Amino acid sequence: MVYYTDRAGNQRTRKRPVLSATSSDKQKGTRMKFSIAMQFLNPIRALINRSWCIQTSRGVLPFDDVLGKMIRGGIDGAYPDLQINHGAVQISGGKLDGPLNLTFEMAGDEAVLTREISPQISRTSSPDDILHFVLVNDAKESTMVFEQKALRGDLSLRLALPAKFWKDELHGFFFFVNHNGKDASATTYRNYVQ
Repeated sequence: MVYYTDRAGNQRTRKRPVLSATSSDKQKGTRMKFSIAMQFLNPIRALINRSWCIQTSRGVLPFDDVLGKMIRGGIDGAYPDLQINHGAVQISGGKLDGPLNLTFEMAGDEAVLTREISPQISRTSSPDDILHFVLVNDAKESTMVFEQKALRGDLSLRLALPAKFWKDELHGFFFFVNHNGKDASATTYRNYVQ
C-alpha cells in the first residue's frame, strides 16, 4: 500500500501500481504529451495561475486545468511524431474581451503590435485593462513574458527584443487582465514568420 496526503490535506491510501514489462504506444504517447506540455507551460506557470480566471473543479489549480486542456487539445500528431498546436493553446481565460484585429510583426529588433478598439466595449471590459503577452521561440527554446506594457486603450506598442528572437518563427499569446487581476480575456494567438 502507498500512503499519501492529497492537496486538500486528506490522508489517502492506494495499492502500489503493478508495472507491465513494456509500455504500449498509447502509454508512451500520453507520457510524451505530458512532457511536451510541461516543458512548454512550466516557464509561465505563475502567469497562468494569475490569468486563468475560469472556474475550475474543486481542488483543481489553474495550472493543472490549463495543462489538461493542452494535453487534450494543444498537441497534435501520433506517437512519436507529436508537436504543439500553438493556435489551440490557451494560457488565459475569463469574461473580458480579447484584443481586436491584433497584428504582430517585427521591424528590425522590435516587436510591433497594433490592434483596434471596439466602439462598444462589454460591461466587463475597460480601457484600463492591461495587455499581457508571451513570446515563444521554439527554435531557441526560449520564452519571454511581458506584463503591464500597454493598456487596452493603447492601439500600438513597440518593444525591443533580444537578438536571439530576431530571425526565427515566433509564437505570440496575447490577452488582457483587468486592473485588479480578477478577470482576463481568452488567449489570442498570432505568429510571426520571417
